[in-house]
This record gives sequence, structure tokens and C-alpha cells, in this order.
Amino acid sequence: MRVSVIMPVLNGARFLSDALASVASQTFASFEVIIVDGPSMDETPQIARAYTRARYVRQSGSGMWNALNEGLALARGDAVAFLSSDDLWHPDKLRLQNDWLRDHPETSCVFSYARYLALEPGSPLADAKPELFAQPFPAYLTENLLARQSLFDRLGAFPTEYRISSDIDWLGRLLDSGENIHILPQTLLTKRFHTGNLSTVPSSASDYNRELLQIMRNRILRNRGAVYIE
Repeated sequence: MRVSVIMPVLNGARFLSDALASVASQTFASFEVIIVDGPSMDETPQIARAYTRARYVRQSGSGMWNALNEGLALARGDAVAFLSSDDLWHPDKLRLQNDWLRDHPETSCVFSYARYLALEPGSPLADAKPELFAQPFPAYLTENLLARQSLFDRLGAFPTEYRISSDIDWLGRLLDSGENIHILPQTLLTKRFHTGNLSTVPSSASDYNRELLQIMRNRILRNRGAVYIE
């Protein structure tokens, strides 16, 4: 299957080269890369355009989740993967996940294990318990997902009413949907934490908590068969 790799970015020049290098190192060859830029005010456009395999587009809307949806609208692959501009893939990520989907047509999407990496003192999670970083963990994260394009036809795209937590809402809908999901035992994603992470910086805490409460409430109502309330 051909894979569409969608990368949203906004002022991501600090880490974008590393993320793109992890895509370029994939042992699976049949993929396209779509970079949806915020648009950025730093060197992001130059770095993105230097990766000749990528299609670089400037976002017409606003927000990370709108950027993912714009990338989805442009995707031409049979399957879709997402990578944040500050995270890293293992070289075998796309190959192993694509092999699973190829050999298991009943599976809608596949995840893997991930590991955390705190990059600098003062970054989110840098002062967390050491064991948080010691062991990989099975992770329902968009960055280590490979999903058939048809899954988005059934579940819909990412909601844009949340600033931070739309992935949690979408993943909750996935888990409640009855779709066939698989988690590979390999560690295929490195999730990097730094002072600019949106979901964990102190200034985002109140918005994040409010959104999580709303998502949890909506999920309970949805599972009870009630009307979905925003």
C-alpha cells in the first residue's frame, strides 16, 4: 500500500530537520509526505522545501487539527500516518505497520510502542519519575498510528473545536467504534518533550483540563446513546 505521511508544523525549525530525517530513513519506500505549515515565521519553509520528497503547503485555516485535516484532504495514499515536527520514527516504522495491514485486511489501523525523551532541563516531564522514561509503552498516539484511509471515511476527521485535545477525542471515537485495532510490540516512536510542547506547558493546563472533561462527558453520553453535545 502507498502511505501518505502528514506533518503539521508551526515555527518548528528547531526540530523539523530531525523529524524529516527519520522519515527519509524509512525502510519502506512507497510513501508521500505532505507538510502543512501554519504558516511559520522561522526557517521552517526553507527546511521543508529542502526535503524534495515532500509536498509543502501553507495552511489555509488555523490550528494544528485543521492542519491535519487539510493534509488528509490532500492525501492520496491507501493508508495515512502522522508525525509531529518534533518527534522521531524508527526506520522500520512504516514497513512493519504496512506489512501488518497488508497481511491482516480485517485490521483498520495499527499502533506500536513508544518511548518518552526529555530533551532539556525545565521541559515538560523532565522532573517526572525516571521510570517514565525507562520503559517503552503501548501508545495510542497519532504519531505512531498507521490507518487505512477508509477509516477516516467512517470516523470522520479531527474535530477543530478543541485547541489541544482533538486527538484524544478522535482516538476515543476509534476505541469506541468496534474497529479492528492492533498494537505492534516494537518501539517505533520517540516522543520528545521540550519547553514548547503544547499539551504540557503550564499556560495550557486550564484549557487542557477543560477540554478533557468535555471529551470525557461526550464519550459517556455517546456510549449511553445520548445526543453528542459540544
